[in-house]
Amino acid sequence: MKDAKFKKSAFIVGSKGLAHEINLRGIRTVMQVGAVVVGLDRNINYWKIAHAVNYLTNPSVLFIGTNPDTALPAPNNRLLPCEHISYQGSGAMIAAVQAASGRTPLLLGKPSKHAFDVLRDEFELDPETTCMVGDRLETDILFGRRGGTKTALVFSGFTTKENYEKLKSESEAGKDVSDVFCEPHATFDSLKHLVDSLFQ
Repeated sequence: MKDAKFKKSAFIVGSKGLAHEINLRGIRTVMQVGAVVVGLDRNINYWKIAHAVNYLTNPSVLFIGTNPDTALPAPNNRLLPCEHISYQGSGAMIAAVQAASGRTPLLLGKPSKHAFDVLRDEFELDPETTCMVGDRLETDILFGRRGGTKTALVFSGFTTKENYEKLKSESEAGKDVSDVFCEPHATFDSLKHLVDSLFQ
């Protein structure tokens, strides 16, 4: 938004951290808005969606999404007493606003190449000596691939080893799984295993 010389205000459907980050870029978050920015919001509700949708009836108001992750792993199922539980990610919030508004968002988080370019320039990253580590094939690994870095998938988060092997097998058999599968350069059971491998 800063790169595009955005001068208006933004309505945020997201966490305080997202609003803070946007404020740091010099963009005000008040009620007369020029953009609706949707990200992970654990307190999302009907009224936030209604406000966002009403702003988006104005075609000059930008609709921006952070990243398309629709679900997040629930560590140790601490909050919900069920197996195989996942929490809704920012992609679910974006989809709700998209469905209600009929507008298509501009996604600026992972796996957007624009997001990588911003990080590369701001932190002077060299893709040749950078490795993107993540637990999702279709966002983290694709993000690294698009940025030209090495990539490492860890099985301690969203993607399980079984799911990875199933998708890899389907891809090698010629099935189109490109919307959910991007081949990493390496895989590890956890971040600890990745770090341990660096010192072997």
